Amino acid sequence: MLAIVFFSAAFFPLKILLVKPDHLGDFALTLPVLWEVTERLGREAIRIIADPSNREWAELLPWLPPIEAIAHPRHSKGGGSALAGLRAAWRLRDGAAPYDYGIELTASRHDLWGKLWLLLAGARRRSGLAGKYDFLVQERHSLGTGHQTARMAERFPAEWGITGGADPALFIPPAFRHRHVEGGAVLLAPFAGQPAKEWAAERWMELIGLLRGGGAEVRLIAGPDRREEGRRLAAEAGLAPEAVVAPGSIGETLSHLASARLLIALDTAMAHYGWLTGTPTLQLFAGTADPERWGALGVVRRFYFPVPCAPCRLPRCDQPRHLCMEGITAAEVAAAVKEIG
Repeated sequence: MLAIVFFSAAFFPLKILLVKPDHLGDFALTLPVLWEVTERLGREAIRIIADPSNREWAELLPWLPPIEAIAHPRHSKGGGSALAGLRAAWRLRDGAAPYDYGIELTASRHDLWGKLWLLLAGARRRSGLAGKYDFLVQERHSLGTGHQTARMAERFPAEWGITGGADPALFIPPAFRHRHVEGGAVLLAPFAGQPAKEWAAERWMELIGLLRGGGAEVRLIAGPDRREEGRRLAAEAGLAPEAVVAPGSIGETLSHLASARLLIALDTAMAHYGWLTGTPTLQLFAGTADPERWGALGVVRRFYFPVPCAPCRLPRCDQPRHLCMEGITAAEVAAAVKEIG
C-alpha cells in the first residue's frame, strides 16, 4: 500500500497543510514526524502553520517545509489576534491547487482555531482530534497512547508509514550536534515557563556546590527574560557572572548545548533541545504532567517523584508544599552526574 501511495504521489503530487501552533518544546518533539513526512512526500508538498516563536527552525533546518507563522489566540505566549490568524489562514487558500490534506497536530486539546485554519485554507480532507469541533473535520482521531511524538505520527494516514521514531542525528545539522568536548561544562537550565515545574533555588545552589566539589565546571543557561535571575542564582552559588549564558535564539541555544558535557534541565523546551543535539541530559520532571507522554526523549535519567495530586496540569502548585519537586534531592542528581563521568 505504501508503494502505491508513493507511486501515485509521483504522478499526482499531494499538497499537505500541517497545523502545529504549540510552544517551543512541543514543536521540537514534532520534528521527527515532520522529517519523516518531508522525506516521503517532498518539501515542496508541505506547508506548516506554527507559532511565531518557532519560525527560526525554517532557517536552521534546510529540509523543513515553509512555515506560516500564526499566533494562537489562546495558547501563544506572545498573544495572538483571532482575526489576524483567520486572515492568514485564508491567504493560504489556493483554488487552482487546493491542499489534499489538512492535519492538525495538537497533542491534547480539541482546538477550534486550528480546525478553522484548515477549513479557511481550503484543505479538502481535514484531520484532527475528536471532540466538540468534529463538524470541522472529516477524519477524527483519539488522543492515542504513548509518547507525544508517537501520537503525532498517528494523525497521518496509516499507509504513509509515519512513526515519529527518526533519530535527530538524521535531521539536525552537524553544527548543532553534541561534540563530546573533553572537560566540557555541566550546563544547568534552572528556569521554566511555569513556576510549578521549577526546583527551589536552594536545591540548585546545593547541586552547584556538590558538582563543583567534585571538580566539575558549572554553567547556567537562561532565556533573556530570566538572565538577571540566573545571575543572582550564580552569584549566590559562588559562580562568576560569565558562567551564565542567555542565548537570544534557538540556534544559539543549540550551540551552547552541543558544546556542553552534560545538561540538567526541567520539563521545558531545553530538555527537548538536549535530545535534539544528542547532549547527555538529566531531566527533573514535576508532577504537572505524565512523564511517559511529555518527558524529553533520550534522557540519560529522569528524576520524577510521584505524588497523589499528579498530574495536576497547573501552572502554579496549589498545595501547601511543592512535594513533587521537593522529593528530588540535590544529592541524587549529583550522584547521577558522577556515574555518567
